[in-house]
Amino acid sequence: MDPITRATQGFATDVAAFWRAHPGRLLPLIAEEEDRALVVQALRLRETAPDNRRPIVVHEEPFATADVYFARLAEHVAEHYEAVREGVAVEGVALGAFEETSGPPMERAAMAIERAAHLLGEGFDGLVVALIPAHLEDVPAWREGVRSLGAAPWSPRVRIAVLSPPVGPLVDVLGDEGARLDVNTGAALAFVAGAEGGEHDEAAIDAARRGGQERCG
Repeated sequence: MDPITRATQGFATDVAAFWRAHPGRLLPLIAEEEDRALVVQALRLRETAPDNRRPIVVHEEPFATADVYFARLAEHVAEHYEAVREGVAVEGVALGAFEETSGPPMERAAMAIERAAHLLGEGFDGLVVALIPAHLEDVPAWREGVRSLGAAPWSPRVRIAVLSPPVGPLVDVLGDEGARLDVNTGAALAFVAGAEGGEHDEAAIDAARRGGQERCG
């Protein structure tokens, strides 16, 4: 098994283990910024797994301001729910329509998450929301937003995960226990060099990561 696939499979195992032990806590997705795309692909792969009973909203909106970010999160949750609703309708399963939420952006996002998790009904265990911003423009506001999400009294049907690089701004907010995507660069280089005759440079690393993304997708 190549190093990228091994890393993403181990990551998925960590996700399941963390939420078995801490079902009500925000899950840190521990990965380097350069491996952010692999985290996204691993989550998308998990959503399509036959045994998965929780749709996964992967929110990649850049964090510029808290109001813009959480307003867009509320919209994204509603859009994802409606996509799931349309998908299961083809199979003869009827889910309730999503009603628009109101209020301040963060409150609206929280209500949207809870509402979608509830409306998914008995056919699902609930909803996962993964916050993986493409980049951060206001780090203090991001930290405060995540801290507020962690303090919220979420229902058991809601699970929230947040990208948290090992030396990033959320380590003292979320802790260092979570799902870790640890790509062994040396092993990845060796794999690429052996399989493709690649050079031991950044181009080879990127090729390895692209290969892992294709396998995850």
